[in-house]
Amino acid sequence: MEKEEVVMLMEALDRSYNMLRDVKNQLKSPTDSKEQLPEKSIKPCIYRVPPRIRKGAEEEEFEPKLVSLGPYHFGKPHLAAFEDHKGKSLLHCLRRAKKDLKEIEEAVRNIVTDLYYCYDNLSDGWNINNSLENFVGLMVVDGCFLLEFICGIFSKQKLDNPVIHFLEESYKTFDVHMDSVLLENQLPFSLLQPLHEILHPGHTFEVTHA
Repeated sequence: MEKEEVVMLMEALDRSYNMLRDVKNQLKSPTDSKEQLPEKSIKPCIYRVPPRIRKGAEEEEFEPKLVSLGPYHFGKPHLAAFEDHKGKSLLHCLRRAKKDLKEIEEAVRNIVTDLYYCYDNLSDGWNINNSLENFVGLMVVDGCFLLEFICGIFSKQKLDNPVIHFLEESYKTFDVHMDSVLLENQLPFSLLQPLHEILHPGHTFEVTHA
């Protein structure tokens, strides 16, 4: 990993940390956590695009245009503006569900080893100082946003989320949808399932067909 890429990633992680801190302050739910480096437990299920497929193609074909989901494209400058929308969506989601951010973080922390190793060939930046708390924060923010997007756009369970309304009014739902199906822009189902159970207890997820 190039030095410039490490610096860019660390700056993005710092912005994400500050955003999570602001959410915690607004919810008045401070949390204490211990950092740990996971031991490998499962085989990867989310991969980078193989070099033989990238060869001869434009790099932009494999990159999200509006929103990053997961670690592979997190921190890239052209995606930074959407991080604020994710934070606002998380705050609204927790308030509507009347849940504490600490509960969500703890649920993710309990499965962080499996989530971490769902991703193949993560950059060294995610191992700096042997800390996974940034990874936990990323999974919380991205997982909650993606659930809000899916439930707000594609399911029978309509949500009153201003960020989703913004995406609809600005005709950006298609862009988010297209970004969310990219190979390198995925979140593990093992993350979304427990988050859904916490945030939407008693609701069975049903997707409507267009």
